[in-house]
Amino acid sequence: MVEVISPSTRRIDRIEKFVEYAKAGVNEYWIVEPQEKAIEVYVLIEGAYTVLGKYGSGQSARSKVLFNLEVLVDEVFLPANLFHELGQELSGFALNGEVK
Repeated sequence: MVEVISPSTRRIDRIEKFVEYAKAGVNEYWIVEPQEKAIEVYVLIEGAYTVLGKYGSGQSARSKVLFNLEVLVDEVFLPANLFHELGQELSGFALNGEVK
């Protein structure tokens, strides 16, 4: 589960959803903090979330649940126009590097 925090939903995402997802058995919870340009990863251990890591610029957030999932924090916070240009450049390629 990934939540992107906004000022209007901060309390809900950090407190209420945190508790509800733990009760529901969601094994991993990522919180993306746009203002801080950071990603926090929490894992469920014995019914409660424990911080796996807090990642900022120059770092990669890693999943414990999804094998080999690694997200470069700086790429998450690319300016929208750069992200769009990058997407256009990569649109001709499949995930395995083969041209579509």
